[in-house]
Amino acid sequence: MIKTYIDLKNKTFERIVNKNKDNNFINFIVNNSNLSMFETKAVFEEFKKQYLMETKIMQQYQMKIMATKIDVSSGVEIKQQDLKEIIITLHDEEDEKIRFNIDLFKEKFKNMKIPEKNTTTAVRRNKLHRISYEAYKKNCVLTVEDFAYKIFNCGERTIVRDIEAFRNIDVFIPLRGQVKDIGKSITHKVKAINKFIEGKEAGEIARIINHSITSVERYIEKFKQIILCLEKGLKDPEISFLTSSSYTLIEEYKKIYFKLKQENKLQFIEELLKNDIKFKKKYIQGK
Repeated sequence: MIKTYIDLKNKTFERIVNKNKDNNFINFIVNNSNLSMFETKAVFEEFKKQYLMETKIMQQYQMKIMATKIDVSSGVEIKQQDLKEIIITLHDEEDEKIRFNIDLFKEKFKNMKIPEKNTTTAVRRNKLHRISYEAYKKNCVLTVEDFAYKIFNCGERTIVRDIEAFRNIDVFIPLRGQVKDIGKSITHKVKAINKFIEGKEAGEIARIINHSITSVERYIEKFKQIILCLEKGLKDPEISFLTSSSYTLIEEYKKIYFKLKQENKLQFIEELLKNDIKFKKKYIQGK
C-alpha cells in the first residue's frame, strides 16, 4: 500500500495526540498487570470519573461527603454499598436568621415542640432538614451516623430525637433508615386520605385508624399540597422538596390523584385546593 503525504501527516498527528499522561498511565497498567487494553481503559475512565473530573466548586460553608445512593437495598454492608461524593451546605443565611429569631423556625415548622429560646436546637434541626434534602435531591441518602459523627459532632440520640420531632409534625426527613422503613406510616396515611375522599370528617377518620385528629388533619393538608403540585405539573423531586414528602408517599398520592381524574372528579379536586391559598402563594406561584 502506497502511503501518501496525507497518510504520513495523519500518522504524525496521531502520535502527537497519543503522547499524553493518560496513555502513559494506561500503558503502564497494561505492561505491569494481567489486564487487557480494553479492561484498562474501562477502569481508567471510571477512575477519572470518580477522582479526576470533579468540576463542582464548593462555596463558603460547604463540604464534600460520601453518601449512599438511594436505590441501595437495606442490609447491604457499607463496604459493598454504591456510594457517591456529594456537596452539602453546612451553614447558610437562613440558619443565621433563625439563630437570631427562633420565631422564624416556629413559623417554618408549625406545631413542633421546642424549648423556648433554644436556638441551638432550632438551627440544628433546620440544618438537618436542609442537608438531608440536599442529598435526597441528588438521589442519595445520609445516615444518622453521618450527621452525628461527620456533620454535627453530636450523639446519635440527639439526631434520633430531632427526627422524632419532625415525625410528630408529619415532616419527612429522608435519611437512609427513614427512606427504607416507611411502609407502615404510608399505609396509615393512604387509608386516612381514602376515608377523607369518601366524605368522612377528620374526627371520624382518627377513630377508624386510631390516630390523633391533629395527625389526620396534617395528612389531609399534605395530600392537598401534593395534589396542588401535581396540578401545577411539578416533578417528584420538586414536590418532595416543597412538601417535605418521601417519593413513596408522593407515588401513593399520585395513584389516588389519577384515580380521581379517571373517575372525572375534577370538581372534588378544585374544592380540595380552594383553601390552600397560603401554600400556593408561598411555594407554587411563579413555578
